[in-house]
Amino acid sequence: MFLRITFTNFDLNTQPGFWEGEFLDAFGKKHVIIDKIPIIFEKFDEKNFPQEGFLIPGKIIERKGNRVLFSLCEPFYITSKEGETNFYVFEDQLNDKPLLLR
Repeated sequence: MFLRITFTNFDLNTQPGFWEGEFLDAFGKKHVIIDKIPIIFEKFDEKNFPQEGFLIPGKIIERKGNRVLFSLCEPFYITSKEGETNFYVFEDQLNDKPLLLR
């Protein structure tokens, strides 16, 4: 499964380059993710931010009504800026197709 995020920034001045994205959890808290560009992107528009519809891989741990506990531990161990890997999100924030929704 994949969590839909908003792509907010990237930095190609480092090797490897890094991207930044964000999403709201089921409780309305914003989470910021920063990771290496090759992990998530096939292509993106480096001139227009924010960009909707990017997906990061993870795994559903449990379901509670219309919320799911989603983990970014597998397959790449992606964490939020706060070091979190598990998030309650709504099911409609998830997708079973990889990479871009476009």
